[in-house]
Amino acid sequence: MHLKRRRVLLAEEDGRLRAAISAELTLAGFDVVSAADSVHALAALETDGVDLALIDAQNSNGGAFDLCAQMRSQPKLRNVPVVFLSGSAEGIVQRFTERLSDAVGGNYCLPIPRQIRKLSAMVRRAMDMSASE
Repeated sequence: MHLKRRRVLLAEEDGRLRAAISAELTLAGFDVVSAADSVHALAALETDGVDLALIDAQNSNGGAFDLCAQMRSQPKLRNVPVVFLSGSAEGIVQRFTERLSDAVGGNYCLPIPRQIRKLSAMVRRAMDMSASE
């Protein structure tokens, strides 16, 4: 029996981090659609169905939260879980990111783990939690 691989959109502007996260998620059994910014991410979302969107909350153009708001306004993308990734694990930046995530309809806000291998487990948990809601 062949199981369908779950597809993840990864919107991360840092090319090295995007490649590392993409490689880890691929090794963990996910199909990854990568985008360097919110414009390319939205285009990918409109053409490639995804099961979850991982979005860099601290991108330089501030488009992460706009991307989530645009997703929530489109019937086809409205129910795709959104996980914001934050480079700050604690402090005011994380709390601010979490509040913005809630305001635009993000499902979760996760700190980018120092060990990227932990991220695939976090993604799997976020998908499972969204499926049970």
